[in-house]
Amino acid sequence: MELRLCFSYNSSKNDGQRLVFKTSKVSSTKNIVILEAPAEFPEIPITTQYLEYIPIIIDKIICTPGSEYFLRPVDPIIDQAFNYFDIITQAIDLDTIRRNCLSKKYIEFNKFLDDFKLMVKNAMVFNAQTHVVHQAALQLSFVFADLLNTMLKNPEDMRKDWNKSEAESRIANAIDDLTRKRRERQRQADKSMHESVRNKNQPQKPTKRASQQDLDMLITAISNLSSSALIGVYEILAKTEFEHDKKSFDVDLSQLDDTVIESLKMYIESVKGVTDNKFLYTTRPHLPKELREITHTYANEMQSWLSSVYYDIG
Repeated sequence: MELRLCFSYNSSKNDGQRLVFKTSKVSSTKNIVILEAPAEFPEIPITTQYLEYIPIIIDKIICTPGSEYFLRPVDPIIDQAFNYFDIITQAIDLDTIRRNCLSKKYIEFNKFLDDFKLMVKNAMVFNAQTHVVHQAALQLSFVFADLLNTMLKNPEDMRKDWNKSEAESRIANAIDDLTRKRRERQRQADKSMHESVRNKNQPQKPTKRASQQDLDMLITAISNLSSSALIGVYEILAKTEFEHDKKSFDVDLSQLDDTVIESLKMYIESVKGVTDNKFLYTTRPHLPKELREITHTYANEMQSWLSSVYYDIG
């Protein structure tokens, strides 16, 4: 017995035998400005007189909101950027730049400037334009440009609001957090390895399957769930968090062991009677393979068309 969950922004509760989501589109009074390019930096004269301001500039950048994404090196696993080093060949971060400053590795100001530009470029290359990290990098570039202009025009103002201890604390906290997450990741890996070895040496117990009657009752119960409660069903079956742009999910309930079935039953019981108008959905039978392939191929085109029709009607 197969269950298919299909998610759409544009479906209504009158769509018949179809399991869909409708996400409310709420207008916001807050204007969101999407930056398209980094700031233009002023030309810095080739002289050593500006080198003393490098630690001040980097500390002020570290204390700027949005810098939290760049305080320490990217960890592809912890940050879920698994292909980061396939795309980014020269990684750089604020902690690395700051350590270079403190060790006086920047004997030319433009070397410091190049590293900051590289950090911004990396964020732009790896992340989509609307991604929070991409936008944070662009915002920091404008703060950086303002600091450079102040340094050139009013260098006596550079030491105002310079909080060295706060910068040190923010960097230390970011590194400590990364270390803690790495230790936890290693602990989980060791635990999984030990459990795998232990289970391998133990006789395997036959997996219990749910009866057909239980599966029929489960399908009926899922079909009667209200609103966003269905998200929990997806997360139990997929064993992952729900993604708002998820289009479909297939699972053969007859292949699930009794522990998953019991988890579903407990969850369904806990959300009975819960109502929520944020999502509307109905149920649809499992599609044949041929129709599934067509649906997958034209999902994006159909989604766009439905969206335009939906808003024309609305």
